[in-house]
Amino acid sequence: MSIRKQIFLAMLSIFTLMFVLTTWAYYYHFEFTLTQILSQEADLLNRYIVSDLNRSNQAHQERMKSFNQDADIALLYDTNPFTQALGIKLVEKEIKRLFHLYPYLEEVIFSQDLKVLLKVQRSSTEKATTGQDISDERSWTLNEFNLKYIHAKVSIKSNPIRLIQNHLSQNQINPSTRVYYQNVESMFLLSSKHQEKIKIKLSSQKPSLIAIDENTYLASPLITQQPILIATLLSLDHTQDALQSILKQAAISFTLLLILAFGVAALLSRGITQPLKRLELAASDIIKGNFSPIPLHKNDETRPALEAFNTMSKRLQGFTQELQRQVENRTTELKAANEKLALLNETDSLTQLKNRRFLEEKAPELLNLLKRNQLDMGIAMMDLDHFKSINDAYGHAIGDLCLVHVSQLALKHFQRESDYLIRFGGEEFCFLEFGGKKDNYFRRLESFRKLLDNSPVRIPNHPSISLTISIGGIYKKIEQEDALKPLISQADALLYQAKKAGRNRSVFQS
Repeated sequence: MSIRKQIFLAMLSIFTLMFVLTTWAYYYHFEFTLTQILSQEADLLNRYIVSDLNRSNQAHQERMKSFNQDADIALLYDTNPFTQALGIKLVEKEIKRLFHLYPYLEEVIFSQDLKVLLKVQRSSTEKATTGQDISDERSWTLNEFNLKYIHAKVSIKSNPIRLIQNHLSQNQINPSTRVYYQNVESMFLLSSKHQEKIKIKLSSQKPSLIAIDENTYLASPLITQQPILIATLLSLDHTQDALQSILKQAAISFTLLLILAFGVAALLSRGITQPLKRLELAASDIIKGNFSPIPLHKNDETRPALEAFNTMSKRLQGFTQELQRQVENRTTELKAANEKLALLNETDSLTQLKNRRFLEEKAPELLNLLKRNQLDMGIAMMDLDHFKSINDAYGHAIGDLCLVHVSQLALKHFQRESDYLIRFGGEEFCFLEFGGKKDNYFRRLESFRKLLDNSPVRIPNHPSISLTISIGGIYKKIEQEDALKPLISQADALLYQAKKAGRNRSVFQS
């Protein structure tokens, strides 16, 4: 059996089970008098009829919503006469099918801007098949629905009397049972095949006994279903023993049906859920990275779906592996590019020394480290003497070679792990050291000044160029309030003193 049929039977079993439980529970606790029993039965039938009326209204609303989305409706408003006529024919055919499905429908009207585009009424032949016709339009119900197309509206009129008769006929209600129907003008007594006007007007909101044509009925309370009133009338001809016998038989039948429904539901549920469970487990394994195929059974109706799932899983595994490989490659490339970019961002392209940006970004971290460990740090600012005259005399290309020469000498001279050598800007350099000794720091700076003084720049086919440098340096223990800019300013002030004192000299302070 196909899954679709299994699902259909499962739903049918569920609905049957719900009805059985409701009816069985209703009658199992039966300990009332005959009048009370009949009153409850009348009230139940009354509610079923009202429920049918509500369902018909709901069906109208749902059908009108589907009309709102129906492409054929659009043809009604087409400017082309041929397509407009085609749309009218298609919609008219659909409405006639609704008349066949719902015998209580009387009239359907499509209108736009108060102009009727299509009006379909139940034919006299169809009316004859449902018995004597009562055509009092004031007893009909009207449902109107505005379509989303421009100013369009659909109106559906239905006959509640025909609906009540249809319910009595289809549900095999006892022929002696009657339904009281009151509209805005008249009162009727209805059976499955007949209607007759009566002069008795019910108004009680409680169960009551009434006599009509020498027959006694138990009338249920009136239920208002605008614009009508409804009540169910049950004949008292049935004896108490007959009713109790029927109820006992119904209880036994419903109990057996309940057991059967449970068994069928369990079997169908197992047949439906097992393949779905296998798919669920396979999908869970895929999430965990396990792409193992689902085992297939020869006579399994879900085999095509499982085979398709296995194929999809295999392809997904291939895609995942390829994507993972590409991600790893891209990650490696991106990491290398980021490292290269970071190096370029913090390195001076000419001298290959760290640049000022590196100093400003690293300084807070370095100062915090020195503060936590209460370490000393030396900061020196160094500036080449009369470097502008070299650029003016020999050009910037020679000036660049001089800067490279100074940088290479400095890199060879300041080689400790705690040394930071930075091109601060132009011909100005900054040198930082931490964790050392003050005298040794100053001595290393003075040694570099002398080294540069004795190391002229030698350029092929060019006279050698002598360079000197002025240095201002401080050495102190880093306190909590210390920051980079004030420390550099102190060293820069000492550098200015060295320049003012004649250049090519060092000024230190601790």
